[in-house]
Amino acid sequence: MSDAWRQWVGQSANGEFPLREYLGGSDHSAVFLTERGAPQPQKAAIKLIPADPHTADLQLTRWKLAAQLTHPQLLKIFQSGRCRLGGVDLLYLVMECAEENLAQILPERPLSPEEVREMLPAVLDTLAFVHGKGFVHGCLKPANILATGDQLKLSMDTLSRVGESAVKRAKPGPYDAPEMPGGRASTAADIWSLGMTLVEALTQRLPAWDRAGAGAPAVPETLPAPFLAIARSCLHRDPQHRATLGDIAARLRPSPPVPPAPQQFAAPRPQQAPAKRSYTVPALVVGFAVVAVFVIPMLLTRRPEPQPVPSVATRQPGVQAKVQPTVPAKLPPEVPPKVQPNVASKPEPKPFSRETAELPKRPAEKKPALAEPAPAPASPRTEAVVETKAHTAGRVHGEVIEQVLPDVSQKARDTIQGTVRISVRVHVDPSGAVTGAELESPNASKYFADLALRAARRWKFESPMVDGRDVPSEWVLRFDLTKTATKAVPVQTAP
Repeated sequence: MSDAWRQWVGQSANGEFPLREYLGGSDHSAVFLTERGAPQPQKAAIKLIPADPHTADLQLTRWKLAAQLTHPQLLKIFQSGRCRLGGVDLLYLVMECAEENLAQILPERPLSPEEVREMLPAVLDTLAFVHGKGFVHGCLKPANILATGDQLKLSMDTLSRVGESAVKRAKPGPYDAPEMPGGRASTAADIWSLGMTLVEALTQRLPAWDRAGAGAPAVPETLPAPFLAIARSCLHRDPQHRATLGDIAARLRPSPPVPPAPQQFAAPRPQQAPAKRSYTVPALVVGFAVVAVFVIPMLLTRRPEPQPVPSVATRQPGVQAKVQPTVPAKLPPEVPPKVQPNVASKPEPKPFSRETAELPKRPAEKKPALAEPAPAPASPRTEAVVETKAHTAGRVHGEVIEQVLPDVSQKARDTIQGTVRISVRVHVDPSGAVTGAELESPNASKYFADLALRAARRWKFESPMVDGRDVPSEWVLRFDLTKTATKAVPVQTAP
């Protein structure tokens, strides 16, 4: 029936929800783009399923209960009811319209481990909320993990109460737990579906398994840690042995640092302590005695040497280090000897001192550059570099020289509800050119993400400086897109 759904594009469900565009479906259901509200209709999605006379009332009850749940990562439900199209009795559910879902991304590429690590906590948090309210999701799979703006959301149209009879399907799906056909809805079944989805997200393929057999699905050994262990713990055939949401969350947390091993001498055993003290104390006494015999007489007979004056002369290469503090340096003839002791302390202009009498002129004094016209004033950033190097030898942050905003068409902007936020990490070489860019918002719309990546690669920077040299850097460029404008917020993250 999947192809037959398309014939209803252009018709209206319940006389108020026009079927604008066929978005996808299966033999059991179809989803269309529609509108709701007046006088300014807003975009929404409408799901249609055949009205089974035995289960229709139960399904409508489940949808009404699900609509009462409020969570930022659950797709909102607006309205549900019955309708008739082409002589077929149907149930409809009007809900929030998502821009894309994970099932649309996986045919093109698998998710990276970093993207999965960002996605999983949101899924776990949402499932924990649903389970805590006494519900089971019942159909967790890539098509039901959606993105609205830069926010990940789960669908709500398959929710049922814990312990209720599981939704009967003509043929169990690959994401359905082994106990689901003919069984009852359980939170453990959601864990199984999560494990299957995790493997598919990382490999683009579901793990092979025989539903009629007794073995567990074959999870690829190539899955990186900790996802290999998580997938295996989710896909036990026995529901009692599957991981919990808390177990999965704990595996995602980084391992605590391993404390250093204690030194061998730091923790002697009590029974050995007296023996160690009996040998250690005499050894220390003998050591001190040797020091006293040889060192103390030397200290007593050694005459103190005069200390040099802490002047510049004692620190310069080629100048004698031992300078008697009471002996004045040889002065030019025009300075009377009787005033030598007080030369350094007189307030007369340009007095002679030990430094001027003994030290050769520094190379810097021979440069006549100070008398020449000064060059063009340096930029504020250049002055800051000099000052930082001279005083703190610290780092000078980079600067943005040229920024490029995503070229978003007005038609695409009209689809934005609120703000679409996309972050891109860029790698910048010492010349200030972008050498690489990757998406930091894995759940963003592919259309907007591609525009953001394309724009980020065209940015130009003035590289940061470390110890007077231009060095590579990393930046995170955040683009905030609304119906009317685009704003960019650059943040330097390295060095």
